[in-house]
Amino acid sequence: MLYRHVVIEGNIGAGKTSLARRFASDLSATLLEEDFENNPFLPLYYQNPQRYAFLVELHFLAGRFHQLRNATVRPDLLRQALVCDYLFAKSALFASITLSGDELRLFEKW
Repeated sequence: MLYRHVVIEGNIGAGKTSLARRFASDLSATLLEEDFENNPFLPLYYQNPQRYAFLVELHFLAGRFHQLRNATVRPDLLRQALVCDYLFAKSALFASITLSGDELRLFEKW
């Protein structure tokens, strides 16, 4: 396989996860799916975006970081491809949209 890290990115509900699952299966690759269901701040964000945006974004950033770190410390990493249904840089993009001022500057430090 020419590429060892394949990312499927797009709009919500576009089929990223379905496509990533198919690629991972066809390539016998490790699959990393975005874990949005376990973000305890997401329901609160939808109720009060301004108050909870920082916590939502920080939770996603930490989750993506730990997931990618755990996947890349494995000894078979160089032999097995990695397929993700998210781009790590998505954290910075969403933060730039949902955060401002001191919260955005603090997020960018992380």
